[in-house]
Amino acid sequence: MTRNRFSTAAWLFVAVGFLVSYASPLRAQFGSQAADVRLEIVVETGAPVGISQRWLQLLASAGIEDFRIRSYRPGDEIAIGQSELGGRKIYTVTALLKADNTLITPGGRFRSSQLGSLRAWLQDVARHGPPESRPQTNAWGLTAEQFQVIHTDLATPVAVSTKGKPRGEIIGAILERLQFPSDYDAALRTAAGNDPVAEELRGIASGTALAYLLRNPGLCLLPGVDAAGRPIYRIRRAQDDLKIWPVGWRPDKPARDIAPQLYEFLTVNIENVSIDTVLAAVSEKTDIPYLYDHYALVRHDIDPQKAIVSAPNTRTTYSLLLKRLLFQAHLKMELRIDEADRPFLWITSLKPID
Repeated sequence: MTRNRFSTAAWLFVAVGFLVSYASPLRAQFGSQAADVRLEIVVETGAPVGISQRWLQLLASAGIEDFRIRSYRPGDEIAIGQSELGGRKIYTVTALLKADNTLITPGGRFRSSQLGSLRAWLQDVARHGPPESRPQTNAWGLTAEQFQVIHTDLATPVAVSTKGKPRGEIIGAILERLQFPSDYDAALRTAAGNDPVAEELRGIASGTALAYLLRNPGLCLLPGVDAAGRPIYRIRRAQDDLKIWPVGWRPDKPARDIAPQLYEFLTVNIENVSIDTVLAAVSEKTDIPYLYDHYALVRHDIDPQKAIVSAPNTRTTYSLLLKRLLFQAHLKMELRIDEADRPFLWITSLKPID
């Protein structure tokens, strides 16, 4: 179908001084899956003469095609209307052109210098519909369905042995086994480094393992979707304003239900042993792995292999024992679960990271 473009000769001035415009319905050029978006601009009463002509030229220069500008009518509201033609959705965006040369839309206020942002917002409406009609999304901009698909993929257990292997090599191996592609550029691959991984992560869910491996070099995992709505895993440098994929999740069930073995009683006689040795022994007895928050430990100069603890002639549970001995080492534990609901202990510093 030939696409008709507007002609400035087709615009008419009326006696009251406002520019009345007409553009034949055009399919928004925002992708084959997008709806049509029509922009209807109403000019505020009292706006300067010539403002309509100026915005006509500005909008055309910005590549916004299907629009018209008219004078204000009683009852006009800033809103997004929806209709259909031939089975295709049409969104009509009504916006108000103010006398101060700003355009007020349901998506915010745009000045004449921000028409690139206006076009991007119209693109978003074309692809995803009005904000109020969209499915609710989480912190990563994922719908509940998208999150579940990604969460299921990231529950895939790590299949390779990791202890002593280069960090960058293991990150790449985990990403390659996932169902969806990754966005992980060469500079960040270099930043990940190739220091040997201290822990054995085989069997732990891929999402938790990736988040853990990326944390120490200051990187993070950001799940999302690409322009076509397909899941993708983005590796980025960690920043305070980013909601990153976590190293495991806080369970919504009581700890006794998730890891009952931590509440079994035992008698111990521990004297001058490193906390690392204690954690390894408890992990072997309970079959619950543990992961060190190396980033926090380095910040607070804590070395688990050098932190000496004692608990002489004590009858207690594994949980209480660990809390007591970790406190002596200026550490604490959190019970978390990975994406496959497998429990593990997150060992971090008592003091928060500044």
